[in-house]
Amino acid sequence: MRKLGLFLVICALAIPIGWIFAQRKPLTPDNDALEKVNRLTGRQKVKDAEKMIDRIKSSIKEGFSLREKARKKNDLERLNCINASLAGIRAMLRKSEQLYISLTESVSRKDKDDANSDYLKITLASNKVDELGGVMRSCGLPTLETGVDGRPKVELTKDSDLPVDDPVVHYRNIRELLARPRIGSLTE
Repeated sequence: MRKLGLFLVICALAIPIGWIFAQRKPLTPDNDALEKVNRLTGRQKVKDAEKMIDRIKSSIKEGFSLREKARKKNDLERLNCINASLAGIRAMLRKSEQLYISLTESVSRKDKDDANSDYLKITLASNKVDELGGVMRSCGLPTLETGVDGRPKVELTKDSDLPVDDPVVHYRNIRELLARPRIGSLTE
């Protein structure tokens, strides 16, 4: 009986989940980007792809110089951050070079769909490298949460409706008040 109940529960969960995934639309680039790519000739796509790959290589060179500076300063946190960004940039370079070879082959075959696809992928990789380069350049730098020296900044703000008087002023001599009896008390 338990097995049948478990089977029914699994089926009841699996059917809606499968329906949700079936309703998802595939990701497609916007029409403006496709129109721009369709207007480019095969040679222009290859030249643009070369420029993008050269820009990726220059980001790697910049990362190497930043990494060397971090090593000289023995800044391990910055060094780890730069290394992580460099790993992503190198992966994008490797993939972009593979796509560049495929792009040149597609252009030589005059296969416009494959050429457009490869060109868009190289463009996406280049945009990702720009993002990673920005992250890499900001590694170890002060952020909005920290000051120049690395410590958190604390800003004090006072509400205007808070009392200005010290609330414990009246209780400073409480021991004296408790130690001596009041005038006119029964214990005198």
